[in-house]
Amino acid sequence: MGASVPHNWLDAAEKFSNARFPERGRPLEGSKNLRLVMLDGHFNEAKAVYAVRFHSSYIGIFRREIMSPIWSMCGWDSVTTKRHVNDLHDAFVYSRNDVLFSSRWGTGDEYIIDSGKYYLTSDERQWELDGPYDMTAREMRPVLQVPTYRGVPKSRDTMLNPKAGDMFSIGDATYVWTRKRWLNRALQQQTPEQDIVLMRYHGKCTHGMASWSNEQYAYLSFEAGMSDLPLDNILWLATATKLIDRGAKPAKPFDGNPHTGKTMHFKPYEPQEDTDGQS
Repeated sequence: MGASVPHNWLDAAEKFSNARFPERGRPLEGSKNLRLVMLDGHFNEAKAVYAVRFHSSYIGIFRREIMSPIWSMCGWDSVTTKRHVNDLHDAFVYSRNDVLFSSRWGTGDEYIIDSGKYYLTSDERQWELDGPYDMTAREMRPVLQVPTYRGVPKSRDTMLNPKAGDMFSIGDATYVWTRKRWLNRALQQQTPEQDIVLMRYHGKCTHGMASWSNEQYAYLSFEAGMSDLPLDNILWLATATKLIDRGAKPAKPFDGNPHTGKTMHFKPYEPQEDTDGQS
């Protein structure tokens, strides 16, 4: 029976130190195809980089300056690859209608991921890296499903009588009416009891989307004072009239940025010297 999959750099270093044949790596979970290997640092174990290798793919990377593992599907979307990747971190990866998702347990946030990208789950957020040795991680936006955009009808005023999929812009902000059942539980509790909810729209998701998928996802957020507006015929009529007076007008979908603009930077690990000047 092989060792369990490590969950951080210290765990990986300890497990690898007990490898019988270090040049071959240490078998994990009793599988000859899943091994813990050392990618870099053969001459300086303090700077070693370890990896979980599944067949020929390095699905998990352990760097000392980043305690959480960097993970990737390495271009695969198989059941076994997802199972091994899910053993590495607190989030879990799954497919739905040919789209690959990642989500953290208990948060309800979903991220659409690219099978060839590298990711890091930290501080209850997901970050994307350009490669396993990248020194900068970009925070990702979670996605929510949105109704198919039907265009602006000629016979219905989408401001006064909105339906799921209708959008409007006011100033620099754009909003879309989406189905409440598509929101996560935390957002549902903040919205009125109605079928559709107004959400701030940050653009549709194209990042990692299968071209043949018949579902649409966007980067949405709850905005106090807008997302909690009750869609009542009388109340909404007055509210919509005020929005129109402020310049609100129908809008069309546009592509969004999968990253929030926040970044996390890492510094290469440097062993500290002791008081006698010896490292």
